Amino acid sequence: MYVVVPDANITFDASEKTITLAAPYSELGIGQVISIINLTTNEVLYDSVYQRVDMISISGAVITHTHVNTRHADTDDLQVIVNIPEQKTAFTKETLTVADTAVGFTSGTYLTATGAVITAEDAPMRVFWDGSTPTSSVGQPIAAGDIIILKSASDIANFKAIRTTAVSGKLTSVFSR
Repeated sequence: MYVVVPDANITFDASEKTITLAAPYSELGIGQVISIINLTTNEVLYDSVYQRVDMISISGAVITHTHVNTRHADTDDLQVIVNIPEQKTAFTKETLTVADTAVGFTSGTYLTATGAVITAEDAPMRVFWDGSTPTSSVGQPIAAGDIIILKSASDIANFKAIRTTAVSGKLTSVFSR
């Protein structure tokens, strides 16, 4: 989810070419910085779409940029856009035995879930999460130990699995919202 960092969380040191971000934005990785624009001078200091990632560096809460311009001032208004992953909270779980008939999750269990982490155990299986019904030879193959992450309520509701051998598998799932 893209977020514009509030002005109160930004400190700009124009001469040092540093931007210090206060919590909760102080623990970002370099890939999370989408763009930095000086709104006062109307200049793009960094844009992840058009510039190389080496145009900025991050150390702790401090972003250092390489943009060349002497017109910047510490009091300039910056717009910093970052990508913050959605925070989900686990609230329930379900274990499915996957045999020779395709099965899905129990709607009364996952209720309002918008995410799921699913671990395959015991045997190979095939799955779909687009509403299609897998067979023992058609579907996304998964092996024991594979992990599937679903990121929408629709994917969870449409998820189905079937075993591909004579041995039944197990899917252990944790749902979040």
